[in-house]
Amino acid sequence: MNQFEFEKEMSSFISKLDNAEMAKEAADEVSDVVRAFEREDSFLTQCIPAQTVTRADLQLNTRTGDDTMEKVCFKEPDATALFSTFKGTPYAQQVYGEKFVVKIGKIQSGQYEKHQDELLAWQGIGLLEMVEQNSAYEVMNRQDKIFLDVLRAAVKTGGGYDLGDDGGISRDNLIDLMNALLDTPVSCAMLLMTEKTRNLYMKQKSDVFGDQLSGTITIDGYPGNKMIQMPVITTKKNWLLNDNEIFALAAPEYLGKHYVLEDVRYVVNKVKGLVSWYCEKKFGLILPNGAAVARLRLNGFED
Repeated sequence: MNQFEFEKEMSSFISKLDNAEMAKEAADEVSDVVRAFEREDSFLTQCIPAQTVTRADLQLNTRTGDDTMEKVCFKEPDATALFSTFKGTPYAQQVYGEKFVVKIGKIQSGQYEKHQDELLAWQGIGLLEMVEQNSAYEVMNRQDKIFLDVLRAAVKTGGGYDLGDDGGISRDNLIDLMNALLDTPVSCAMLLMTEKTRNLYMKQKSDVFGDQLSGTITIDGYPGNKMIQMPVITTKKNWLLNDNEIFALAAPEYLGKHYVLEDVRYVVNKVKGLVSWYCEKKFGLILPNGAAVARLRLNGFED
């Protein structure tokens, strides 16, 4: 996008903010792009696809007095349920009976402010790139951190398996990790790791991969998105998921629920030439059975 095209796009967007109806239309357009970005960037949405709920599906929390909304769910028999409180560490609870409730919480990026003249002066960055690089990315990171906190709670206190290895990633310890879930009613359906950890797996010798695959890796990299026939979800976010952590997870229908009351949306306002914006999402996250998670800690990693 050249500077003329950028100024035309930004000018059109800013002018819409002077009219309430057009401002909502402009924000909705950006929200659609942000949601597509979420599906690509967030490993939570890749591991547990979102399920939309409405207020009619929820009930008011009258037990704690904080006026939050809750979703009633059915749990796995004799299981420990893990869910986010949105107030620090996840909550693990042995739930007796057939039902429990999931809290719907809100995550929000920081609020950004720029005068309209400053926005028009920005060079080489489009409006959608601007949103993705700050507010949308913040929301994706926050929801992925919540997901990881719940996974870690599952292997520590929720009945999941926590395996340790003093060495690096190998075929043998990946098989041990996947086999850990075979001692539960579910099976491993996917692996979650960082891209760096996946790349280290490519350093296996030809006696592991075979000469043909080793040659392919040297020229084209590791083919596909599977390891030992198991789908692999990778992320660059090693500031969230440690390079020495690998999770084995059950299929989404057995792993958990990701309820969305309000999908990621872009909120924007203009007052006296000052444009402010942020992104937010309202959702709930639950693992009805902590035993649907296993973790492998590499190189003696402890947390």
